[in-house]
Amino acid sequence: MFRVLSIDNSITRANLTGVAIKRLKFGAQVSYALSVTQGLLYLAGTRTVGKPLPDIILLSDHLRDAAGIEGLRSLRDATRNDRISIVIISKEPDQAAGAPYLARGASAFIPHYKDPERYMSSVADTVAFLAMLNGLIPKQERFFPPDSLPEPTVGDVLQVYL
Repeated sequence: MFRVLSIDNSITRANLTGVAIKRLKFGAQVSYALSVTQGLLYLAGTRTVGKPLPDIILLSDHLRDAAGIEGLRSLRDATRNDRISIVIISKEPDQAAGAPYLARGASAFIPHYKDPERYMSSVADTVAFLAMLNGLIPKQERFFPPDSLPEPTVGDVLQVYL
């Protein structure tokens, strides 16, 4: 099981995000905050009571209390020594809008999709990919090119050299 913190002031998008993550069927626990301030309080609270921190934070880039880079910077400062991936969920439709976030430490950027299914698919793929990279879930074959060869097993190596 891994933990996700979704920080978004759109209840509709937060619901879509939750459904997308639950569809992964990896047993992810999703917590919600409506602002960066609430997200920071959540992080401080987990440290205070000794609960595990989230593994992935999904952050909307259009929050009233800390929009855009400011929100990312606040969360990055709060999680500086922790291995927490931060994904920016944007209202911008262009993938290029993610460059400033990625340059400042965001792990991924999800542009705005009007189609709810496309949005949920993008969230699910991004969360699953980051969870796989961080060793939170088993390797997912769907993220590897179809023509890539799997790493050889010890048995394969021994057969080659015997």
